[in-house]
Amino acid sequence: MIYEIFGLKMPWEGDREIIETRGASLERSPLLPVAIALPETLMSSWSFRGGVFEYQASTEMKDLYPYVDQEPSIDTTILRQKSSSRASLYNNFFNASDKAFTDANSNWALSTDVTSSRIALGYYWGVFIPAFGNQRFLKFGAGLGVFYTNISYKLNLCSQYKVSFTIPEPSDYGGECVGKKEIDSTSANILEVHGTGH
Repeated sequence: MIYEIFGLKMPWEGDREIIETRGASLERSPLLPVAIALPETLMSSWSFRGGVFEYQASTEMKDLYPYVDQEPSIDTTILRQKSSSRASLYNNFFNASDKAFTDANSNWALSTDVTSSRIALGYYWGVFIPAFGNQRFLKFGAGLGVFYTNISYKLNLCSQYKVSFTIPEPSDYGGECVGKKEIDSTSANILEVHGTGH
């Protein structure tokens, strides 16, 4: 299963994170409700091999969270990057217009909107403990695959990033980038080799 995970880092600060997917609708969710498993081939009475194909159509995540050091409490109403990250962004990344925006909004934060589509094809080899008939116990497989993604994102300054918690689970929360101002955007096509598991 392949998961949608997105984070944004500051390369001039040793890759310190400033944006994360925690709480986003696609965080740690499979690309499809059901992965298409290609037919398996038995190699022996205890081993197999097979393939998997996964696809995610263009999907958007809005208002991703500012990266914070610890989970917010139920009393938290706004999220912001930590002060050292904000200072580094202000001094090393923002232009004059961005600095004027942050100077006018004391609770400013950085957020991101991400659009992505992905396709993956993998092949794996595995082992299992045979039971009776076609039944198996402890089936496990690992292998390699190729992964192609098209991703684009918009970097937004927020006058403040508001948090709202859902009850009964205090760990579940959502957020909104209030007063959103787009300051940068980019896109990329990425092809890479990845591990696959079964």
